[in-house]
Amino acid sequence: MKINPGRVKKARVKLSLGKEHWADAAALVYAAFGVKPDLTDLPPFLQGRFVRTKNRQLHRANPFKGGKRAKAQSNRYLISKNGVRFMRNGLVEYKAGGAKVVGYINTLRSSGSVRVADWQGKELVNVSVNKLKKLQNRDSIVWEVS
Repeated sequence: MKINPGRVKKARVKLSLGKEHWADAAALVYAAFGVKPDLTDLPPFLQGRFVRTKNRQLHRANPFKGGKRAKAQSNRYLISKNGVRFMRNGLVEYKAGGAKVVGYINTLRSSGSVRVADWQGKELVNVSVNKLKKLQNRDSIVWEVS
């Protein structure tokens, strides 16, 4: 069954939906089958943003080309006393006084503490890695549920 874009647009206007991808999908179902989708109880919306996970600039670290060699012990990850490895942009949870903070690791410090931030980079808490619970390994996309 072929549905041309004009029919989808008319269905979207008839359903009074905005010009978004999910709205086009709902309007397509309405245009193709005549079934009006129930849009009252939609699931949460995920929004993501790409982050750089491999920031090493090897051409700048090459002494032959005038750069300085990076230390072998650079802060790529921290290990808690339980043996859990924490890396930058990993999703973690921190509980203190009944309050629960969920965020991404923004900064690793050699003292063993980290800065936990939300998905936009706003600082939430500075805490030791021993007080964190790891929820998800780092990925090249940071997600927010809205």
